[in-house]
Amino acid sequence: MRRRDFVSAAAAVGAVGVTGCIDGGDGDDGNETDGNETDNGDGGEAAVTGTSFDVSSVRGGDVGESASYSFEDGTLRVTGVIVGSDACKTAELGDARYDGEREAVVVDVVTTDSEDAGDVCAQVLTPIRYEATVEVEYDEQPGVVVTHDGEEVDASEGTGRTGGGTGTRLTDSEFEVTGSSCGTETEEAEYTPRQPMSEDNQSTGVVEGTLSGPDSCTTAELGYVSYDGEEDTLVADVRRTSTDEDACEDCITEVDYRLEATFENGVPDSASVSHDGVRLDAVGEGIENVEFSVEGRENASGDEGSGDAEFDEEGERIIVTGAIIGNNGCATARLAEAVVEDGSLNVDVETVSGGGDVCTDALVAIRYEMTVGFDGEIPNEVSLSHNGQGVMSGAYGSQSVSESPEGNGTDD
Repeated sequence: MRRRDFVSAAAAVGAVGVTGCIDGGDGDDGNETDGNETDNGDGGEAAVTGTSFDVSSVRGGDVGESASYSFEDGTLRVTGVIVGSDACKTAELGDARYDGEREAVVVDVVTTDSEDAGDVCAQVLTPIRYEATVEVEYDEQPGVVVTHDGEEVDASEGTGRTGGGTGTRLTDSEFEVTGSSCGTETEEAEYTPRQPMSEDNQSTGVVEGTLSGPDSCTTAELGYVSYDGEEDTLVADVRRTSTDEDACEDCITEVDYRLEATFENGVPDSASVSHDGVRLDAVGEGIENVEFSVEGRENASGDEGSGDAEFDEEGERIIVTGAIIGNNGCATARLAEAVVEDGSLNVDVETVSGGGDVCTDALVAIRYEMTVGFDGEIPNEVSLSHNGQGVMSGAYGSQSVSESPEGNGTDD
């Protein structure tokens, strides 16, 4: 289990009345030039002839500054994360030029206020993912220097267009149920990345998995699919549903499915799959079953980021409810971890992108509920975290834990 910073009691996130935050989606940010040759210094070995720039939000968590780059056929691609001082910040390309003294192309990314920023901005550090494309003419490939708000960052050379993580984009997906039969309770998935085999540079990531249900009418459908560029991971949720048949055979039913996701500029190295909002590697020992659902989504108002737990001794279960903050309108939530250790139920809920081509920029409050059943004694403690950061912890026995001492909040 990964380490967490737990605090006592439920906590409210430090955002208040936020509108207009990070530019979302993969649309152009308006930073584009064509044919603007730069001064080559005293060397004259290279010239910048055009640029383009895109930004997108990064899901919550402890995300720091980073940058990577790749050269291919005269095109320099720089991807990275720059951190803004508040939730209304976005990023733009400040400058791209060849520095003859350094014999390097210098790419400067800067933070600025979003055009649709509101009057009130949450005072939280805001990670912003970007991709800059710089067209360069050169005799010998120059070096690369990346700066964020004028300060140089450690930029690593990426894998280019044939590997994941450097300008990789999810462009399409197909989902199908491939089989169904009586069997045992099975929850599994296997991921296979496939490099491009054609001139259009399209790659595919294939997830083949199995989920189970209580009768033969159980089937599956795709809940959401997206690409996490920070982790270079395909993120997908597959949901149980039921056919409209009148008669259902009473047997545990295994449903096999196949998801094929199409990418350009590379393919992710890994996939993170959930069934009904529960990540496949989430449930640990001591837990018999978990049900997780998103109950509602709304604009953040400042009182979210909290959690509550109710002990049901008669039903031998614990019900955990809460609200977690997503960075844009496409964010959703899922269960990342549920494990019993030393008599305590430790739960982590994470935000992920639910996909979508157009995402509103405002922070969103995602309200969820989970029910946890146990194969032994019910734990006497519950610790809840959001994206790895604790929002509730303590020993409560058979009572609600919704009350929270003032001043113990954490930012989500």
